[in-house]
Amino acid sequence: MEKKKIEKLFKYRQLPVMMQTMPKEERKALNKKLVKLQSAIYALDLYLESNWKLSDEALNNYWNEINSRMDELGVSADGRTKLTASIKRYQLHESQIRENKLPTRLDPEYYYYYKSCDVRLMRNLIYRFTPQLAKSESATDWRYYDLITEINDDIGDLFEDLDTINGNLFIIKIFEEGLEESVKFFSDFLDDILLKSIERFRSKSKEELRYISNLTFVRYVETKSLLNKMKNDIEKKGISSKKAMIKKLRKLKKSQ
Repeated sequence: MEKKKIEKLFKYRQLPVMMQTMPKEERKALNKKLVKLQSAIYALDLYLESNWKLSDEALNNYWNEINSRMDELGVSADGRTKLTASIKRYQLHESQIRENKLPTRLDPEYYYYYKSCDVRLMRNLIYRFTPQLAKSESATDWRYYDLITEINDDIGDLFEDLDTINGNLFIIKIFEEGLEESVKFFSDFLDDILLKSIERFRSKSKEELRYISNLTFVRYVETKSLLNKMKNDIEKKGISSKKAMIKKLRKLKKSQ
């Protein structure tokens, strides 16, 4: 089940495309190691989502596993610190939810940049094994694609995430402002991201970058459509108001 989830994530974020120029056996070996690393990150994420009170000892154990998987990829201790800094930052933001420091206090682009930390880590690791690709593109070129797909995940996972403790900004926005304002916020935010993507790639001519630009637009259209569909689904389930969302979240907190 988890392996399929990881394969779906990798495919959606275009990681296999990034590895396609590698020799088959090298590609398979790298993918296997990346899957193990992603599994270790998911284990940490599951712990954060499932426990209101966090244990330093437990967190250290999850990080030891992540570091072990990074070792298998040939990453030095200094390299690990640099490459996983964004994951540490996002872990901080998730833990601060328990102090009522909600992500709505943060700039949304900043927040989703850190929320997409695991995928960015995978991209940077792939570039280490594909030096030719690294000469023509970088993880920064995928920034707006990753922002949009991360938003898509939040919107699509809304009902699933209601039963966990996590930083789903779509849920928290509805909790604070209700459905109408939240949908408008995300619609405007997606428009802003698309404009920034268009501006970034306006003068780029490399085929790889055109591919990223075009795919970013496709994901934008998909996510806008999903946002409208989810709005209708939420209204049908009767949790479009702040009051209804609070009631649902109180049930979650009592279960901890």
